[in-house]
Amino acid sequence: MYYAGTTFGSQRSAIGLATATNIEGPWTDQGEVLRSQGGMSYNVIDSDPIRSVVNGQRATPYLAWASRWRSVPGQLGVQPQPRRRSPLVHLQQHRPALTLRLARK
Repeated sequence: MYYAGTTFGSQRSAIGLATATNIEGPWTDQGEVLRSQGGMSYNVIDSDPIRSVVNGQRATPYLAWASRWRSVPGQLGVQPQPRRRSPLVHLQQHRPALTLRLARK
């Protein structure tokens, strides 16, 4: 289970991972997976693990997270410590001019 914590009104946020063999527990905290801080284009809150589907088959796992800043990023194969960083994929960028232009057509 991925969980998130944040300092209200800031970009100081983190996503962690807890694991269990049974939904009723016991749960083991695997620690922090991602962290954001001031000045970044995103905030790591509201995490959601997703899998892409190719030709009807499950494919690459992603972790997507919401953001009230400028983008909705995702990352491939997110793991707890030790971190194995993979490239950040921007699933959505905040572009109000483009959104407005498309809405008017």
